Amino acid sequence: MNMAISKVRGAFFKMNVLATRAAFRAACATFVNQIEDIEKDGNDFQTRVDADEAQWSEVDEDTGIGFDYGDELAERRFEAEEALSTLRKAFAILAYHQWERGALSWAKYEKKRPNHGDYVSALTTSGIQVDINGLADLNRIVNCLKHNNGKSGAELHSARPDLFDPSFDPSALHPVTGKPLSHIKWEENLKLTDENVEEFFRTILNSAPR
Repeated sequence: MNMAISKVRGAFFKMNVLATRAAFRAACATFVNQIEDIEKDGNDFQTRVDADEAQWSEVDEDTGIGFDYGDELAERRFEAEEALSTLRKAFAILAYHQWERGALSWAKYEKKRPNHGDYVSALTTSGIQVDINGLADLNRIVNCLKHNNGKSGAELHSARPDLFDPSFDPSALHPVTGKPLSHIKWEENLKLTDENVEEFFRTILNSAPR
């Protein structure tokens, strides 16, 4: 590819990635603010409880129906955290596909449908530096999220156990049969943070024409 054209495409790619990153931050901020509000509500309510002005649990004397304010706060927080988790996973997929689309235009390919290895090989041959390990992690994450791919899941857990729930052990045995688990839900056990997603954006920015 002509060097001037390469730099222009790289500049447009960077602009689009930064816009996507800004969208991610803005989307997450909504739910982060919700969680902060929930924590404030809980602290304020605890102050009222300490002053004997309120109780965490109450029962309606007429209906016998109980209400627990702590349960309500916990449910609100759970929903906000689940929304954050979904956002992080969605933007991880988006980041990879953004790089993938760019890679198709930065090099020539013999295959009509090149795979991840083809992208990395072609870009490297074309003189474009890429973050090989970072892209491999991101590719495996996408395979886990979209396809629940066991091979990618096992490789990712081996390379990046920090991306999973600390209690998750893919080599654990079934508690009843004592045999290895036959079906592992890799997507459910991935626990991405905001910093993880920021890392993914840095990875694709460092794997494009500059």
